[in-house]
Amino acid sequence: MDLGLKGKVALVAGASQGMGRATALGFAREGAKVSICARGEGMLNEAAAIIRKETGGEVLAMAADMTKADDIQRFVNKSAEHFGRLDIVVNNAGGPPPGEFMKFTDADWESAFQLSFMSTMRMTREAVPHMRKVGGGRVINITSYSVKEPIAGLVLSNAIRSGVIGLAKTLSRELGKDNILINNVCPGRIDTERAQKLNKARAERLKRPVEEINREMAAEVPLGRYGTAEEAADLIVSLVGARELHHRHDHSNRRRLGTGDSVMVHFVIQWDLPDQKANLTIYANKAKNDWLPTTLSHRGVIEIRNYRNPLEVTPQVAITIDFESLDDWRDFIDSQDYIRIMRELRILGCHNFTVNVWAPSKYFPESIRPEAKS
Repeated sequence: MDLGLKGKVALVAGASQGMGRATALGFAREGAKVSICARGEGMLNEAAAIIRKETGGEVLAMAADMTKADDIQRFVNKSAEHFGRLDIVVNNAGGPPPGEFMKFTDADWESAFQLSFMSTMRMTREAVPHMRKVGGGRVINITSYSVKEPIAGLVLSNAIRSGVIGLAKTLSRELGKDNILINNVCPGRIDTERAQKLNKARAERLKRPVEEINREMAAEVPLGRYGTAEEAADLIVSLVGARELHHRHDHSNRRRLGTGDSVMVHFVIQWDLPDQKANLTIYANKAKNDWLPTTLSHRGVIEIRNYRNPLEVTPQVAITIDFESLDDWRDFIDSQDYIRIMRELRILGCHNFTVNVWAPSKYFPESIRPEAKS
């Protein structure tokens, strides 16, 4: 699936390992130029070498501490200067240490605030002028599901990450007029070095084997396992790409058809099904009970048709969604429902996506049938 990211410039913080590195790699695979930073120069350079080797893409690696304003300013501005533009920023800076409320000092709170809140604010503030120069941009904040449900023993993270959500919501309204979109990604249990450290700290606090804690935590996930950094990265890249795909289709169709056209639109999406049988069962249930009913409920949806490859060479499926107008289609692909559905398809292992948009030709009839034989 071409997400329209070729030639874009993406800045990814905390990219020497985990979700940051996987996200930078994901953008590079889509043809974006990436600038990455982390505190440890050795691991950062290793990450840059991996990305270059696997993608052949352009990578700028720069040591930077996200708690230091000067480092952030240098990272953003040097990256924009090096590549000549800036389109995407992924704010990612690990997280504060675990612990109980009464054990933390003012200095601990200040450190957590600098790491988790001020880094996001400063990165975004430095990036906005560069994004305005190119007509827009995308800011993704990697936070945590603790903003929805506080996690025991993570009081610093629970309190401060919620502030990031408030900042993002405010900026999304303030910067929307500049075509700068702000999104938060709130991962659950992802198998990263930080997750391992948190489980180890929990095991020590409860005086239990860390293996038991690992099993308990994984059992609470519906899939029975932790997510991977690569799955989280797919979500982030597709989120940016879904917006970019909408932006690209929106303007190309607007030029041809004009705003407010009532011509019917055929939206065709095709993908390969997941390889794992367990995921196929989840896929079937989600499609029947969630994805299709949700799509049908959107304004202007006339009909959904499902197809499969009759040759069964590959487990391919396709759906066609008919909309009453181009504006109805635009509203749908810009909706959180569409972005969520595409994200969940990728998480379940669906791949090789292709997307096409069609409208009836003005030169030929939409439907031609053979004359009835006597």
